[in-house]
Amino acid sequence: MKHLQSAPFCFVLLFGFSAGLTGCSMGSFQPSTPSTDTPTEMSGAIHGGQQPIVGSTVTMYETNTNGAPGTVTNGSVVVGQALALTDANGAFNFATTLTCNPGGQLWIEAAGGDPIDGPKGTTNHPAVLQAAALGPCPTLGINIGGTYTYVFIDEVSTVAFAYVAGPWYTGSALNSAWPQTTAGQLGVAQAFATAGNLYAISGGSGQGLANTTTPNGNGTVPQATIHTIANIDAACINSAVGSATCSTYFGATGGSTATTNTLQALVYMARHIGGVPVATVYPLQPTTPQFSPNLSTAPTSFALEVLYTGGGIKGPDGPGGIAIDANNNIWIASQSQSTAGIGEFSNLGVVKSPLPNGWTDSSLSVGTTFITLGGNGSLNAITQGNSCLTSLNNNGSIISGAPCNTAMTDTEGIAAGSSHLWIADTNLNEISEVTTSAYTATLSGNGLNHPYAVAVDDSQNVWVANFLGNTYSKFTSAGVAVSTGGSGLNQPGSVALDKSSNAWFANRNNTNIVELNSAGTAVAGSPFTCGAGNASGIAVDGDGNVFTMGFTTISEYTAAGICEFQSVPAVGGGGTRGIVAVLSGLAIDGSGNIWFSSSTGNQVGEIIGMAAPVVTPLALAANNGTLGTRP
Repeated sequence: MKHLQSAPFCFVLLFGFSAGLTGCSMGSFQPSTPSTDTPTEMSGAIHGGQQPIVGSTVTMYETNTNGAPGTVTNGSVVVGQALALTDANGAFNFATTLTCNPGGQLWIEAAGGDPIDGPKGTTNHPAVLQAAALGPCPTLGINIGGTYTYVFIDEVSTVAFAYVAGPWYTGSALNSAWPQTTAGQLGVAQAFATAGNLYAISGGSGQGLANTTTPNGNGTVPQATIHTIANIDAACINSAVGSATCSTYFGATGGSTATTNTLQALVYMARHIGGVPVATVYPLQPTTPQFSPNLSTAPTSFALEVLYTGGGIKGPDGPGGIAIDANNNIWIASQSQSTAGIGEFSNLGVVKSPLPNGWTDSSLSVGTTFITLGGNGSLNAITQGNSCLTSLNNNGSIISGAPCNTAMTDTEGIAAGSSHLWIADTNLNEISEVTTSAYTATLSGNGLNHPYAVAVDDSQNVWVANFLGNTYSKFTSAGVAVSTGGSGLNQPGSVALDKSSNAWFANRNNTNIVELNSAGTAVAGSPFTCGAGNASGIAVDGDGNVFTMGFTTISEYTAAGICEFQSVPAVGGGGTRGIVAVLSGLAIDGSGNIWFSSSTGNQVGEIIGMAAPVVTPLALAANNGTLGTRP
């Protein structure tokens, strides 16, 4: 991943602040009271460590559809930003009527101000930069304040914003990261909406604190982890300008170059979960935490993991394969031994499949494990129990003509190309080529030996992981054998392709992953090690970073194969959370969230903003020549 680069803080860091903004002085200043001469558009409050920040410059921003930060318009006049200054109580209002450009997402930032001296407001702290995600621009002609009347901004809202917006950072500035594509704008909109799962921007009884559950009620939010990160951030905000606390915090959150303000530090923490030394920053929390409950012991990492239940997912084996469609809905195969069904969740974790068993059909047998999304957008599930293929529309209805093949005996992996599906039979050492209505060909030979996982590259070549053969096999879309081999493979259990058509394999028998170029030759440095043993899932994000999933861990490699992060779960004490008992499901959505299946409690997990956004589904991406790229 690229590291954020530091720059002098003069209200121009990270975003496109107007040159008209001032406030870099380290000396005294006198805040003004918000104007009430014109109708109030929107109001709110800015706190640091649960006390008012006086004299903070508050700015509203909008993502628009041309790839750069948009403008907030005052009537028909386009202005650079809507500005306000917090008063002695940390309160502000935009004393004008504001409208914006439909399609954009709104957020607010609060820069500088005095979080230490109370209502006197005598010292400006230039390292303070807080934020809150609002959401979509209201319909053209409707005032922003009619939709967003009040916002409470503090360290918790800033943590939420940093984790959902972080995946769109490509360097030190965000102004070149907003995508122009339809898929990209959907990913941004869903990312901003995800902030509402973590934090209620309008305040209320839980004002200033993270949520404990998602608004829909079926997701458990890591409140204690969010509060711990917010406490670390507050320790810098409530310290003197240039304090050792801030220096330590910024030095630990910038890689080779320290960050210089609090939002930048949090964005780095969100984007580089494995690059932040927990042992260094966890002790920065004040003796009396500003936000509680918080973690009583240091976590393994500062990953934000939300766990969802429902959708008809049942035990004892819990959820299995996972797939993400073009709308970033999450589809989960149930591995229940008593009922057969497919679960579906929205990108916000809202259950979409019916209870009690999810989407069902007579062709689905118990033990449905492997699913993929086809080039026509349909969901396709293969079952070990009856070797039948079931295809569903994106609304969960069954597509007629789902075929069964009694000649197949032990179906495992399934992958989709632009026009065909490919299914692995581990017992017969064969690969079947399938449409939604018929089995059209059977591939054998070419080194097939307990084929366990299948993937299709941009050229529609089929890559197979041979679990017992410790090899790969490659076929053209016409079923012609291309090559077999694979240096470093050791019981490969999963395979994924990146945007350069390099094939990545996760070994089940050690902690290595193997990268082969399009010719099947191991790249320099392969195999790579990151500690995720018994890997049963692998995925590549829009920046080429690779994620693998073992029984209890999720590991991240850079595109160069460097170990970026290994999650070792710490379940229990102090509310710490971890990746637990995961099985065969791992996928990345168009907002940069990682989704995985967990047999513990029949849950589906989401790690917020850990990856770079990627075009979904992969079958459609391959068909459009954009496999593994950002949306």
